[in-house]
Amino acid sequence: MAAILGLVMACTAAVGGEWVYPLDDTYIHLELAWRLVQDGTWGINPGAPSSASSSPMWSLLLAAGLLLLGHDAGVALLLASVAALSALWVSDRQLPRELGAAPRVLALLLITALAPLPAMAALGMEHCLQIALVLAVGAAAIQDLEGPEGAAGPGPGALALLAALVFTRFEGLFLGVAWAGLALLARRPGAAVRVGLAGLMPVVAFAAFSLAQGLPALPAGMLMKSVPLDGHPLQNLLGNLTEGGAVLVLPSVLVWVLDAARGGRLGGTVRARLLALTVALHLGLGAVGWYYRYEAWLVAWSTLLGIQAAIDLRRRGAGRRTRAEALLIAVLILAALVPTARRTYEAHVYMPGRTVYIADAKVRLARALEATEPRAVVALHDIGAMAWETDLRIVDTAGLGTVEVLRLSRARRFTGQTIGELTRDLGATIGFGTWAWMESDRPVGWAPVARLTWGLDEVRKNEPLVAYAIAPDSEAVALEWLRRAADQMGGRGQIERFADGQWRPDQ
Repeated sequence: MAAILGLVMACTAAVGGEWVYPLDDTYIHLELAWRLVQDGTWGINPGAPSSASSSPMWSLLLAAGLLLLGHDAGVALLLASVAALSALWVSDRQLPRELGAAPRVLALLLITALAPLPAMAALGMEHCLQIALVLAVGAAAIQDLEGPEGAAGPGPGALALLAALVFTRFEGLFLGVAWAGLALLARRPGAAVRVGLAGLMPVVAFAAFSLAQGLPALPAGMLMKSVPLDGHPLQNLLGNLTEGGAVLVLPSVLVWVLDAARGGRLGGTVRARLLALTVALHLGLGAVGWYYRYEAWLVAWSTLLGIQAAIDLRRRGAGRRTRAEALLIAVLILAALVPTARRTYEAHVYMPGRTVYIADAKVRLARALEATEPRAVVALHDIGAMAWETDLRIVDTAGLGTVEVLRLSRARRFTGQTIGELTRDLGATIGFGTWAWMESDRPVGWAPVARLTWGLDEVRKNEPLVAYAIAPDSEAVALEWLRRAADQMGGRGQIERFADGQWRPDQ
């Protein structure tokens, strides 16, 4: 908890005394939950359902928190911090009871650091809950798979935990598939069927709910980014490995080797096989990166399993290891720790600057637009802070919050022509986005008015944010909006106007 508080204080100081989440996605979850509380809409605009949430469980928990505490963004941080503490409690329960206090604390600190739990909690999203659940479900799966032949199979509690994991993030299905597959290999079809049904139940329930709302069966994020639907798992596997997937592969290899060294089972123990299969499914069908959050659940789980494997090896004859075996194990431990530790370091060092970016490019811009024109309908591709901070109606040009855009994308009709026509039909008066993305195929009818740059770093300085006029009389509104926003940025913001095909400093 102290680490989370310290990180939050550092980020708050960087922003200037206000807590801002380092990702816009957090505000999407908050707004969807608030809409649910306010008028029962599963979406970001009143009365307009959309499938913007990638975590139905987290959205419902946020809705409960907002119902109790009101429109307060701190609810997300509170819930995520509780989930992080729960993950440590689950981890502690899985360490040997006879383990001394100092080794136990060291093990929990290692899990905290490598996940990394403080950074995941500060995101205010579902990832700490996902970590806590995978640690619990993984333990239940291993216990079930290690049971005697003909055992009854997992009980209702274990199956409920699996369903909760999948409902938190659908990647939990990877663990469910691995569990069911190993049960089949052990000639336990009944157990495999029960596990499969528990994993699929939340997916089917969400699909039924979505279809009843007139939405696609799966969350918009999955439909727009999912690899299985595009049919390139091998390409995704190679891409994930080059983008940091080694932080999942190396711990899996380490667990396998530690267990093999303990009992000479080159075919792998149950936990080694379960972890390896789950990691393989995630790398082939899922994603890594995006502030290290997509793979955090597997990093935490593999760290716990690695600690358990090391403890078991030490208890059961570590003294009989040859020097070559001991050296191999030491090398593997270092190989697994170094890239994961680097990832943790970068996550925490990067976060204060990231919160300043979100404060400037999302939160302050949102407040400035509502202050300039509270009746505006804005079309943009990062909708979270704009939706949470204002009562403006929003058209999401990325498709998460506007189902019509999602349908265009899925139909391969996502072009400047179709987006321009759609945003006009939906009543958008102001458009907004990064220059590089919008100008690659500028929506028809969008006229650039002004752009905002600020000197956080060269990358962001070179990707200015541009305000476009969509309605005929919105040029003055767009310019005044960016001027107001720049005034809130402590001298960082610089405005340029578009005239005669060129950008000129705003006078």
